[in-house]
Amino acid sequence: MPGHKGQIIADFPLSDIYKYDITEIKGADFLLSAKGIIKESQENASKIFGSKKTIFTTEGSTLAAKTMISLQGSEKIIADKNAHRSFSDACTLLNKKVIWIPDTKPETVEKALKENPNANIYITSPDYFGNIADIKTIADITHSHGRILMVDNAHGSYLKFIDGFYHPIDAGADLVCDSAHKTLPVLTGGAYLHINNELFTESYKEIIKVFSSTSPSYLTLMSLDYANKFLSEPANIARMNEVAKKIFQIKNKYNITTDEPYKIAIKTLESAAKLCEDENIEPEYVSDTVLLFMFSGLSSDEDITSADRVLSKTKFAGELQEKDKKDMQRELLYETDLCDSQS
Repeated sequence: MPGHKGQIIADFPLSDIYKYDITEIKGADFLLSAKGIIKESQENASKIFGSKKTIFTTEGSTLAAKTMISLQGSEKIIADKNAHRSFSDACTLLNKKVIWIPDTKPETVEKALKENPNANIYITSPDYFGNIADIKTIADITHSHGRILMVDNAHGSYLKFIDGFYHPIDAGADLVCDSAHKTLPVLTGGAYLHINNELFTESYKEIIKVFSSTSPSYLTLMSLDYANKFLSEPANIARMNEVAKKIFQIKNKYNITTDEPYKIAIKTLESAAKLCEDENIEPEYVSDTVLLFMFSGLSSDEDITSADRVLSKTKFAGELQEKDKKDMQRELLYETDLCDSQS
């Protein structure tokens, strides 16, 4: 294995990648029991992010979320309704009771913790719409009650490197998942499970195996290893911050208040799909009433300028409303029956 044996296949447009697509051969290490180069790469990532331990996954934040939910131990979990459906699916799979809260305000979290003395907390930040929770305050509150804080930071792995922002690990979260592929130069499926609590630095090993594929993509692992190098080079960090500044300049220009540096989310009076098509750009999401752009540190100046031109021609209708968010969640399969069946 693999069946292609590293051979170039003439009619496949990316045939050159086959020679890099390996499996658990001598010298390549084994993700689920890393002792060699993968272990070394994960340790490098841990140093970069400041965690006690960082684990690679080639199955996105979905695998990391399942592992976090299983690791934390409690049968009850407090969560906000902006949680990705992978959270709901994991809770169904693991028979966890979810106590839904309407928002991630610290006072809302503290009230829920007081009312549910055996529950741990799961926060989605940033959420899909670009809202960032006050994780530092929430972490303090959670730990004052002796509970565990999990953060779905799928959209925010880059925040560690943006001036004025911080990663949930720096804010005191115990367990964090990052979809590295969303905002870093990582192949689709590449993600991190960050562990920042000594209780879980060894116990994760058997748990993650239960949910993992035994055939992780070595191409994706290679891109996660490359991300270590990328994030260690000052010029790349400078560019990531430059992109964030340019996006904030655009948001200020149009009075857009989305928290997250790389996201622009607005409500529109009519669909902006044709405007995006004319500019040859693909928005993260567009409908009759919503437009959402998602950038990264590798977004070009032309990408940003094109988005600005679309916004200059878009008929604004203000900030996103709860109904708009709910419609988006349904369309993107974020919302599940679990959300409505439990209070």
